[in-house]
Amino acid sequence: MLYYNKYIVFTDLDGTLLDHHTYSKDEALPALNLLDDLGIPLVIVSSKTRSEIEPMLDLPCLAKIFVTENGSAIYLSSGLGLDLGDNVHERDGYSCIVMGMTYDKILSHIIDVKADTGVMVRGFSDMTAQEVSSLTGLDIASSRKAMQREFSEPFIFDGEPAELNRFIQALEERGLQCVQGGRFRHVLGRCDKGMAADIVIGIFNKNYPDIQWETIALGDSPNDSALLNAVDLPIIILRHDNTYMDYAPEQKQDIIRTPFAGPKGWNWAIQKILREDSSNG
Repeated sequence: MLYYNKYIVFTDLDGTLLDHHTYSKDEALPALNLLDDLGIPLVIVSSKTRSEIEPMLDLPCLAKIFVTENGSAIYLSSGLGLDLGDNVHERDGYSCIVMGMTYDKILSHIIDVKADTGVMVRGFSDMTAQEVSSLTGLDIASSRKAMQREFSEPFIFDGEPAELNRFIQALEERGLQCVQGGRFRHVLGRCDKGMAADIVIGIFNKNYPDIQWETIALGDSPNDSALLNAVDLPIIILRHDNTYMDYAPEQKQDIIRTPFAGPKGWNWAIQKILREDSSNG
C-alpha cells in the first residue's frame, strides 16, 4: 500500500455512503472513482459487522483497513507490511485490533440487566432473520450477515424513556454503553468510532512519516459524532428525512453539511473538497 496524496477519508455506511432505503452506493461512484484516481485511501467505520462489510472490500479506493461495530474492532488485510504496534492479533486472515467487548459477554450482561431492571428490550439475538429483514429492509441473506455479531448488540425498545434510561444506566455500571445509530440503539464496550479512527491515523502517521495527513469523515447519526470529532474536516450528511444530526464541533473545526442525502450528498461533498483543493493548488 503506497500513498502520496495528503487526504485520508473515513466514512460511515448506512445513510451516508449507502442509501438509507436501498443500501445502494451508486450515486457516490463518481467520487469513489475520483478518490481511487488520486490515490486517496478510504476507511470504512461502521456499525455493521465484518460479514456485512466484507462484500464492499472491492471498492476501488478502499484502504485495506476497516472498522466494525461502532469502533469495536479494526481489521487490516494481512500482508500490508505495515508496522501496527502492539495489541494486534491474527483473526480469520486479518490483523485485528480489538477495542470492544466480546458478543457473548455483552449478551450475558444484557440478560442480567433485563432481570435486574425488569426492562425488556429486543435485540438481534432475540430475532429471526425474517424479523431483522422486516426492521431493516435488508434481504434475508444480508440480514443473516447483520446478525453475525462479534462485539455489539443492536436492539429496539418501545417503552417509556425512564425505563430505557434505567436500562442504560445499569449497562454503564457494568462497563458497557448504549449508542444511537440510524435505526437501532447498540450495546457495546467502552469504545467508539473516534477511538478507532485515532488508531488508524496513528498507523498512517507511523508508516508514512513524510506525509502530513489531512483527515475527512462523513456521517449522519449520533454514533458518528466521535468519528467526526476525531478528524480535521467533518461532513454531516443530510438524512433521509431532511434533517441533520446534532453535532458539536471540536475547536477550529470547519463543518460541511450536504444539501443532499446519502450517497448523493457523499458524492457532492467529496467532489467539492477535491475541486477546491485542485483550484487552490
